[in-house]
Amino acid sequence: MNEKIFTKTDTKCIKGVAVLLMLWHHLFFDTRIYCYTEISGIGKYNIIFAKLLGNICVSIFMFMGGYGSFRQLQKSKKINILKKIKGLYVSYWRIFLPFVVIGILFFQQQPNYCQDVFICHVFDHITWKTFLLNMLCLSSDINREHWFLSCYIITLLLFGIYAKWLQEFSIRSTIIFFIAYYLFTFFGLFLLGQQFGWMNDGFYKKILATNSFWSVLFLTGCICAKYDLLEKFMLFEKNNTHFTWYLQLLLMFLLVSLRMLCSYLFIYYLEFLIVPFFVFIVILWLRKIKRLYSIVTKVGQYSTNMWLIHTFLCYYYIFTAKLIYSLRFQFLEYLLFCLIVYILAIIIDKVWNYIVNIKKDVSNEQPNGSQNQNIVK
Repeated sequence: MNEKIFTKTDTKCIKGVAVLLMLWHHLFFDTRIYCYTEISGIGKYNIIFAKLLGNICVSIFMFMGGYGSFRQLQKSKKINILKKIKGLYVSYWRIFLPFVVIGILFFQQQPNYCQDVFICHVFDHITWKTFLLNMLCLSSDINREHWFLSCYIITLLLFGIYAKWLQEFSIRSTIIFFIAYYLFTFFGLFLLGQQFGWMNDGFYKKILATNSFWSVLFLTGCICAKYDLLEKFMLFEKNNTHFTWYLQLLLMFLLVSLRMLCSYLFIYYLEFLIVPFFVFIVILWLRKIKRLYSIVTKVGQYSTNMWLIHTFLCYYYIFTAKLIYSLRFQFLEYLLFCLIVYILAIIIDKVWNYIVNIKKDVSNEQPNGSQNQNIVK
């Protein structure tokens, strides 16, 4: 491994970190925990940390999405946004369709097993309209944690508009563009919505005014890729012996404290500053623990499947929720949860690849069959 640069393997590793944080955040989200789980002592602090820090996973995914997309643009000189969106939909559908069908067949009329009663009865009254809207990512009424898809699709469409400009911008133009984008995304959309009464419109409020400010993290990732900022962070650490473990721990403590405070106040204006340094420190530490780095990287390889699967298991299916929370020890519950989700993610990936390969084989055989028929004739 070249420790001077931020590699593709590092990207998989940080995605693994993000999805593990996501599983932690959702498994111990206070109002959605299986009711018959007793929480006391250190478990209460774990829930506070999971709620206030775990949701940084969304920002990490957005940041790495921007970083990877801009790297792809630099490499190929062009990027097919519609192809990326199509790939995202395919990844979503291969999880959404079977898991929703399973829910409708086996998990209707469930008892109330958590404070958030909606979760217990989500499969009871699914209409075709609800199903199609969720399938197209225009709603997330079936699995509320899939809200991120619509946000990411909008962000990709915006990236398709400004990508070429950003590639040609000078440093000064990049800074001006980022500030303008930041101000418009965080404040402009809300002011426009209030001025014209659009905030009462469900689509505008949910898709634009509420979710689109996450795209600032995507743009931050693009800028970090454009100016090789993560690579420069790595070089800084390599060439400065004074940047010791103590300073790294202090920096991480400040980042985590600031992030938890912002999350508690429900303000994310500083997220674009916190996330790049958080990613840098995490990768720096994991690189020094090679076995753990390898494990987290393997998790990151299936991060999309794990993200789309996990809430069905810990929230919407009472059988699996009861199984996961039955251990009565949060660390073991988390390990079991990660293991189940990881295995399912691999199985789904293998089955999907098998289906795709069969389809390719059939397609390849068809021309040969036609030629054979012509020869016989």
